[in-house]
Amino acid sequence: MQSLYRTSLGRWVLREDQANASVYRFLSPAAAQSWLTRHGLPDVAARFFTPRAARTRPRKAGRPEVGGPVAVRLGVELLTEVDNYAGARHVSRADAIRNLIKAALTETESPTAMSGPGS
Repeated sequence: MQSLYRTSLGRWVLREDQANASVYRFLSPAAAQSWLTRHGLPDVAARFFTPRAARTRPRKAGRPEVGGPVAVRLGVELLTEVDNYAGARHVSRADAIRNLIKAALTETESPTAMSGPGS
């Protein structure tokens, strides 16, 4: 009796039961496809050996983009403060900067918040 297995790494292994032992050997993909077809499993062969249709848009790994990048020079001292803020809250530097900007923008406007250069 024979059995065909596919490993987690995608290799094909044929098991052949003999008189008092089982013998295992690796098969090439072409040999595995042929074995599946010969043993009446063309649907399984098609599942593993038919090329997938080309994707129209490749998937991007990671988190979806929040917005376009913005370059800002913060200086060593301010960047250290931002990193300390991020570390204390277990968030990334980018999330910390977003949170700090949102907090500053939602503060109620006071005379001190309105003062700035040219005021």
